[in-house]
Amino acid sequence: MVNPYESPSVPPETGQSSYTRDRVMRVAFCLFNFVAAVLIVLSGIDAITADVERGSFAALLTIAFFMPYAGFELLALFMLVVERVLGFGNLIGGALMFIGAMVGICEAIAHQPVDLSFFVVLFVLCSIAVYLLFCGWVRVREKLPIGERN
Repeated sequence: MVNPYESPSVPPETGQSSYTRDRVMRVAFCLFNFVAAVLIVLSGIDAITADVERGSFAALLTIAFFMPYAGFELLALFMLVVERVLGFGNLIGGALMFIGAMVGICEAIAHQPVDLSFFVVLFVLCSIAVYLLFCGWVRVREKLPIGERN
């Protein structure tokens, strides 16, 4: 039977290559973010055990945030709904990183002598923010088919 809503001149696409590409991208995002979260948790544990007075509270807050994030990244491999929620978290995190970069730039303008390390840190901060925004955009824009909702 002919579908009246399909264009007769355009052959229907199978979508197999785009599905494989999307699946590979999803797995790459999940694994990369999981490894990054575990490394951040380990660095927080190292900061606490190093007996740094000022950094221990910040390290506890970091660990409290990134431990569940690492667990949710593993869950996102199997549940698309969790991945979509993590996408919103990535978008928020990327926006906050850009706000932090803008605050750093404003503070650097106020203090005229700026050394090279400031620009290196600014580049790393903006790179992480762009990655988080891209990761969040890819995760949020994906529509969930009815059959794949878990």
